[in-house]
Amino acid sequence: MHSQSIDWPYVLGPLASPAGGFSASELLELEAAIFELPQRAVRPRPTLSESELPFQTRVVPWFSAGRFVHSPTVRPGAFLQHVAGDYTIQDAGSMLALAMCDVSPGQLVCDVCASPGGKSTGILERLGGHGVLVSNEVIASRVEILSLALCRSGYGNQIVTNLEVQRLGEAYGSAFDWVLVDAPCTGQSLVARGKQSRAAFSAAQIQHSSARQMRIIRAAADLVRPGGRLVYSTCSFSYAENEGIVQWFLGEHPQWQPVRFSDLTKWESSECAGCYRLWPHRDRCAGAFAATLVRPNSQADRIDPAGSAPLSRPAKDVWKPLVDWPGDADWFDTARIGACYRRGNQIHRFPAELPIGWIESAHGGVPLARERSANRWQPHFGSSLLDCCRPKHTVALSDSDALSYIAGESVRGCPDEGQGWCRVTWRGRVLSWGKLSRGTLKNHFPKALRQPNLICQDPAGSEPPTRTA
Repeated sequence: MHSQSIDWPYVLGPLASPAGGFSASELLELEAAIFELPQRAVRPRPTLSESELPFQTRVVPWFSAGRFVHSPTVRPGAFLQHVAGDYTIQDAGSMLALAMCDVSPGQLVCDVCASPGGKSTGILERLGGHGVLVSNEVIASRVEILSLALCRSGYGNQIVTNLEVQRLGEAYGSAFDWVLVDAPCTGQSLVARGKQSRAAFSAAQIQHSSARQMRIIRAAADLVRPGGRLVYSTCSFSYAENEGIVQWFLGEHPQWQPVRFSDLTKWESSECAGCYRLWPHRDRCAGAFAATLVRPNSQADRIDPAGSAPLSRPAKDVWKPLVDWPGDADWFDTARIGACYRRGNQIHRFPAELPIGWIESAHGGVPLARERSANRWQPHFGSSLLDCCRPKHTVALSDSDALSYIAGESVRGCPDEGQGWCRVTWRGRVLSWGKLSRGTLKNHFPKALRQPNLICQDPAGSEPPTRTA
């Protein structure tokens, strides 16, 4: 074990002492652990049974919907089941915030720093198709990967925004039952993955991150309705980014109160009630921090989201209600499709209960179709997963054909009678749209999700299906 080189008394503050929970020898264990890859973990979709996973797992203690991968040699991303949406790969530490987002179906939720979407998709699972998630990402280049992740969930009760947090408040007001702030931080728990270096533990980076976090949480608090809750989380160990931020916020907002979770007592911080921490050497994850704060209910009544003013945008950049569904885009049951809006060459579906101001301020909803040329429309990948999808044909791929399709190849030998857009499935799982032409299934699986050399493994031992149309 190498000698301690990180200034832990500065990084951890009062935690870096026996009274705070750390002896000198355990600080050495912590430092060694941050340079080692944590145990892999996944979050299976709620309808999937443990026996359907292609590898052995055990429950994540602080989040029962999460599973640790039993074998260190198993790579969850190497299986066809992952691409098919059976589970999300997510560090067990980042599931701590989900454990503290006790979201219920029908609620309004905002994830203000959402990309790449692991926590947002977890929230959608808890909403179960009822309620609305506003999933926001400030950095424009990260919005597309967020949108893909949300589409893969198959729920459809979300909108995506690309706004600064303060602008979110201007657009939506204090409307949300839950607001999640997975704050940009020094990312000290990401060192082992090569995404950060020792510089993440420097005073300059910690001070820069904590100042930014203060700005974000202050703005995010304005989104919480009276009686609603705010969850603040990071993937950093530093006291100044975690307990320090919560204590600063409570000093500025003395009416707010921290929320304590009886089933998380084991991980509660010794220095701040309602704050919870995971450590790589103790909990076999990368590490995490989270706290939940409740806004007092004694303030004004809940603000009606319909009263929120839309942001000022050029008219051409605003989503407008779709008057007539394109005649050649007949892949949906229009009676079940919900509220459709068009902007440019895109048609998106938005939750029907949203006020027009919310929709006009959004980057997008669930992409349904895009116009490739005059009156020639192409369905979007994510729309194939929706219950309003009504394809003329469905192609059920064999294991070998599914592997080829996910790698980006066309599939030959399909029945000749099928022509045009079709839904592509594998073992009952919807993969995407495809296009049949003269017995060939042309590949329209998203390029960002394509993977070669995947493993196809059937844990139940059932016979693989044959290709049909």
